[in-house]
Amino acid sequence: HDGVMSGKTIQNCNYDEVKDLKLGNGEKLPLFEDILTELKKSKVTKLILEFKTHNTREKNNLVIDTALKMIDDAGLNDMVEYIAFDYENCKRIAAARPEAMVGYLNGDRKPADLLADGIRSIDYSSGTLASHPEWIKDAQNLGMIVNVWTVNSDNELMKWLGEGVDYITTDNP
Repeated sequence: HDGVMSGKTIQNCNYDEVKDLKLGNGEKLPLFEDILTELKKSKVTKLILEFKTHNTREKNNLVIDTALKMIDDAGLNDMVEYIAFDYENCKRIAAARPEAMVGYLNGDRKPADLLADGIRSIDYSSGTLASHPEWIKDAQNLGMIVNVWTVNSDNELMKWLGEGVDYITTDNP
C-alpha cells in the first residue's frame, strides 16, 4: 500500500531489489501477474486497483498502460475497478476504459467535475465528506458511486450508513 517498504522506495527499485521483501503477514511481495492469476480463479472477487502517484508523468503513464494491458490480456476487465489520488491518472484510466469504474481519492473536486472527465466514483475520506455531505447526493443523482474511507469505528460506520454512501472502506471488516 505504501511507497516505501523496508527502507526502499518501491518506484525506484527493480524487481531484484524488492522480490524478497516480506509483507506484514510474512508473505513475499507478489507480482501483479500473480494477483491477476488468483483473480482469474475467482468468480466473485473484485480487484480495486489503486495506482500510486509516481515522481514523473512518464512513470505514471507507463504503470497505468502496462497494468491495463495485463488486465486486457488476462480477460479480467469486468473484475477490476480503479482508484487514484492523481487526477491525471484517473482521467487516463477513464479515457482508456470508459466502461470501468474509476474513483478519484483526493477529495478536492465536485462530483459533476469528475463525471465530465469520465470518472464515475467519488472515493473520499470521511473528513472530506463530512465537510461536503451534499456531494453524496450530488454524486448519486448523477449516477455515480460514493465510497468513504477509512471508517474504523461503529459510530462512524453508523453515521455513513445513515448518510447513504454506497461503500465503506475500513481497516476493521
